[in-house]
Amino acid sequence: MKTINPNILDGLDVEYKPEKALNEYEPRLTTRVFVLDKDGNIGLVKHNDMAFPPGGGVDDGEDIFSASKREVAEELHVICEPLEDFGVLEHYHEKWMKKFVIHHVYARTSRDEIKVDLEDYDTNLEIVWMNFDEYIKLLEEYLSKTNDVWAKGILYFLNELKNSVGL
Repeated sequence: MKTINPNILDGLDVEYKPEKALNEYEPRLTTRVFVLDKDGNIGLVKHNDMAFPPGGGVDDGEDIFSASKREVAEELHVICEPLEDFGVLEHYHEKWMKKFVIHHVYARTSRDEIKVDLEDYDTNLEIVWMNFDEYIKLLEEYLSKTNDVWAKGILYFLNELKNSVGL
């Protein structure tokens, strides 16, 4: 499994150093799930004008795969089978004073929908299934207008997934 930092995403081969001392950042383990159906479409959650793969924090007692399954069920309303944890982005968020350790997980689904209690979740999110290559183009277009570190990490690991799985 590969671990990268924001400097690598910008094509820089230098060590990433946050603004403050490392011990001032609260660690936050998270997951981002690239879940594909049998047709090679990727499951996404649309928020505002952009769609992103499901993901979120790893709760106490969970491992990366169980958190990935839960996040996909909550956000895409499908059951998935995580297959590989293939990369980590370590990102120090200055505003929130957190060190995000974002695991990028490859998973598959049959897209059989399940019932999910949406009471605790943002129901304004729209579920989108999109062709894998079309999503990469959409993400590249989005990144031409913004410097979103998390989106850069998603694009980086989507390309890693595409090369390793042969999509």
